[in-house]
Amino acid sequence: DPPDIFTVIAAVQDRSFSNAVDRVGSVGYLLRLQTLPTYKEDESVEDMWKRLVWHLTLKHRADLLALYPYRGDAWARWAPSWYQLMLTELPRAHRIPYEDDELLRAEVMEGGTIRYWHRAYVIENVRLHLTGRRAGMLDIMLEDDKRVESVHHFKIVTDHDQLIGMGNYVLIGMASMRCWVVGNCYGKKDVDGKIEFEVEKLSVIRMHGSDRRNLQRLNPGFAKAKVVYI
Repeated sequence: DPPDIFTVIAAVQDRSFSNAVDRVGSVGYLLRLQTLPTYKEDESVEDMWKRLVWHLTLKHRADLLALYPYRGDAWARWAPSWYQLMLTELPRAHRIPYEDDELLRAEVMEGGTIRYWHRAYVIENVRLHLTGRRAGMLDIMLEDDKRVESVHHFKIVTDHDQLIGMGNYVLIGMASMRCWVVGNCYGKKDVDGKIEFEVEKLSVIRMHGSDRRNLQRLNPGFAKAKVVYI
């Protein structure tokens, strides 16, 4: 398995470097990446970090998405900025059993822009509210063939203390519905018979035990839907 990206970043947080971009570059060396971005001495740390993310393994990128609890505040919403990584408490990258489709791909678009995407389990219009420190509830409303509505409740937990406002969200599930990205959906379309969502990440949650199994049986969403992150 590749080294834990958050452990590596934590190891360089307090080290002294003659040039700030050297700190970013050292992460690539410590992660033993197969390729590294070219060195640019006068580059900003955020630009260096953005280019390094392109070289990360698919698993490292999935960990940034699924485990880092805050919305990114620089070049992407799905990934933390370098500034955030240096100033916030970092999560532990547990050995999450991602499916191969759930690992985060990079795609170069026309004009040279890069978009990051994967396939995952998507549930729309989920009501989420926290009920205590690091605990909350999901409310999923479904309608049967007779247009009779029913509400289903599931307990969730978090590994962080970020507040998640009560509201309706789209949820992106990974690792057999253990890990979830909470987000806003900014687009949904049918591409060659398959659903594609455009999502802005807001935070992350987890689901365990009987709640996870009950949600799997209920199956209220889209399996292996393509999700593109902004």
